[in-house]
Amino acid sequence: RGTGNHRKKERTGSRRTCGAEENQMKQLGIIGLGAMGAPMAGKLQECGFQLFTTVRSAYSRQKAERMGIQVLETAGEIAERTDRILLMVSNYEQCRGCLQGTDGVLAAMKKGIIIVSSTIAPEQMRLLSEMCPEGIALLDAPVSGGVTGAEQGKLVTMAAGDSQVFEVCRDIFQAYSKKIVYVGAKLGQGQMLKAVNQMLVGIHIAAAAEAVSFSESMGIDPQVLQDTISECAGNSNMFQSRVPKLMKHDFSSRAALETMEKDSKICIDLAEKAGVPCYLTELCHDLYRKTPRSETVQEDACAVIRVYQQANGKDSNLT
Repeated sequence: RGTGNHRKKERTGSRRTCGAEENQMKQLGIIGLGAMGAPMAGKLQECGFQLFTTVRSAYSRQKAERMGIQVLETAGEIAERTDRILLMVSNYEQCRGCLQGTDGVLAAMKKGIIIVSSTIAPEQMRLLSEMCPEGIALLDAPVSGGVTGAEQGKLVTMAAGDSQVFEVCRDIFQAYSKKIVYVGAKLGQGQMLKAVNQMLVGIHIAAAAEAVSFSESMGIDPQVLQDTISECAGNSNMFQSRVPKLMKHDFSSRAALETMEKDSKICIDLAEKAGVPCYLTELCHDLYRKTPRSETVQEDACAVIRVYQQANGKDSNLT
């Protein structure tokens, strides 16, 4: 796989550059135009990509059409238009659904690349790989940075798989990433690194909720808490982003409660397999699992504060 110098070059991606040569129209399929996928698609369009998608709802169709993304009826039809497809759906079941069946990508694609940017378990990446026949390469490429990072084109991409396939897809990653990391040649290694990130995200969101509940119990003004801790050693990105939401009882989703429950379980399963403890992650997973949630809308993981509110005998603020 090349010399050490070549390896080092692979591991550090450059910032997005949409020069004249990159603005030539390139075709790409993207499935999953949610909170992250839609702004990522916008950044890809800014870098000259013509996008194709397929949708499951009238709302998603309208969103795609507003963005100028061509909507096709099936994932298989996307594979007939382009040899590179990016999956940004919610979970493994949806990834598998995009690939399988008479209308799936694999029914139509004879040669090409499927980029999995959804967050799934490393073992699930292996299962997806086993579905792909010879001539179709799978790239493991989850992202981190949240909705804000996607909107600003400042995500971190953690890619794993064949190094040559990775290089072929670098122009895609550059469109929405501030940093591109080549983790290794083994599929699932990108998801492993993402799991470490999600472990910390889940802990920090729960910690922010606990800090707000604790400070409120002592009568500390939440704004004073925000202004002070933001300048202290106890600060974190999750503290800064979630405390303003908690002060407003704003549980609109950025990192969904269900997502953090899923991702923390992935971490626990990986730790179990490795034979190492993950005490904090297990506690957080239990908190997310127990959190009362709305039956009508998807909410942010910071809604975990409801567990503390219930224990304190307060209104759980269900929407």
